[in-house]
Amino acid sequence: MFRTTEISDAAYESANLRFITVKTNKLKGRGDICVFVPPMANLEDLPLVVLLHGVYGSAWVWSQKAGVHISALEMMENGEIPPMVIAMPSDGLWGDGSGYLPHNQKDFESWIVDDVPNAVIENISSVSKKSELFISGLSMGGFGALRLGVKYHNRFKAISGHSSITDVEQMHLFCRRILG
Repeated sequence: MFRTTEISDAAYESANLRFITVKTNKLKGRGDICVFVPPMANLEDLPLVVLLHGVYGSAWVWSQKAGVHISALEMMENGEIPPMVIAMPSDGLWGDGSGYLPHNQKDFESWIVDDVPNAVIENISSVSKKSELFISGLSMGGFGALRLGVKYHNRFKAISGHSSITDVEQMHLFCRRILG
């Protein structure tokens, strides 16, 4: 599916975080994904939650600025939420932010909806095509999650947005050059 795929070496990973880089036609280059894989043994078909970052962020923001993986693991261990894999992709790193929209000969939308789940399925054994798929995001990522979740409602079990941009016309306040 991808021209090249690189995944972090388990010997150097920490806090159950893995890193995947794929070369994708959707981005006309490379895309990065930070992935939290819970340490519970022998789990299959785990749900996959895709967390989209806001403007100026990247694949590392959810883990390295918010510690989402630490909170999630604690909640899993306390039985508050079931085990799940959390994928935190870059938005494609175009300009200030891609808006998770197709533009400038790149398909940031398909990168999230198609390539990110496929890259995780290809590289993380506890996720499969049977895994339920969820999407969420913050700010620009909230806009992307709401928009993509509704547009691809048949793919996502649930969607959520946090401090979301709710109108594409607001995007120019954050992402110059997307709208013209």
